[in-house]
Amino acid sequence: MTNHRVLYRKQMPLWIRFHSFYFTYYSQQVKLMMSSEKLGTDLMNKLRNAHSNYPELQELLVFYEKLFQLQCDCKAQVLASASYSWFSNKTLDTNCLVAGIPQVSFRDLKIEQTDFVRFAALLFEFLNTHFQPRQKQTAIETSDRTALEAAQKIFESGNPIIVSDAAENINMLAAGLALLPYLHLVSDHLMPHIDQSLWQRKYCPICGGKPSFAALENETGARSLLCSRCSSVWRYSRIGCPFCENTQDQVYYPSDNGRYRLYVCDMCQRYLKTIDLRVAGDDVCLTVENIITVAMDIAAQEKGYRHY
Repeated sequence: MTNHRVLYRKQMPLWIRFHSFYFTYYSQQVKLMMSSEKLGTDLMNKLRNAHSNYPELQELLVFYEKLFQLQCDCKAQVLASASYSWFSNKTLDTNCLVAGIPQVSFRDLKIEQTDFVRFAALLFEFLNTHFQPRQKQTAIETSDRTALEAAQKIFESGNPIIVSDAAENINMLAAGLALLPYLHLVSDHLMPHIDQSLWQRKYCPICGGKPSFAALENETGARSLLCSRCSSVWRYSRIGCPFCENTQDQVYYPSDNGRYRLYVCDMCQRYLKTIDLRVAGDDVCLTVENIITVAMDIAAQEKGYRHY
């Protein structure tokens, strides 16, 4: 217990250490956890390397490899399109940064409907082969505006791309995943220019998304949050819930090796997985760490905590 009575450390209980939950997660399709970090070579290499360390996760890791590759292909097509000139010419708005306003709105993304719907249709076809929703869903047509409208609804809600019932609405899921390459491009361009001291808020400085994962930095132990949508990483207070901002009675459960911590908030009943880079080192990919710690998600959810 700290002197301020706001942060408690508890031994990682059996309901978190029980790693056989991994396959339960995938087979029951409890939740598709997608909070992609920058789609690229490093992510794909780290994901492939995870196969040897987590043989019980083979099916899940293969699924994500295929999904990330599809999104990489979509991102490459956006980069090659005329609309990419907007991303490369976008400059950081310091006034928005100081005022707590995210850098981009949905309209700012200037998404070309035909390309976007084509991306969403490809993702729908892929997802439809992996999920079996209770009700049959109509495939996305290239002339259909509903995919773009769904993406706008997701973006403007401020919520993550993926929610707990994602497998029951594959059209919405495909639209959200098709949005990610655009958001990553904006983050790639703007995040290197952001003064971290000007943004210590619970939502992303680029797109306004909520955090999906966290890291304690190697040298100082300062906490950074990973955006569930554009995968930007920004600094946040070490103490306090990044969802409801409660700073009282916060609890975390460390893993046996000290590499991970599961923070839970009894005020809002949310949880946040965290990796301690002072133990793990800097050579990690937060997206992959988020995937391979799926047992912590299920354990926390079975105890009544929710991610968002």
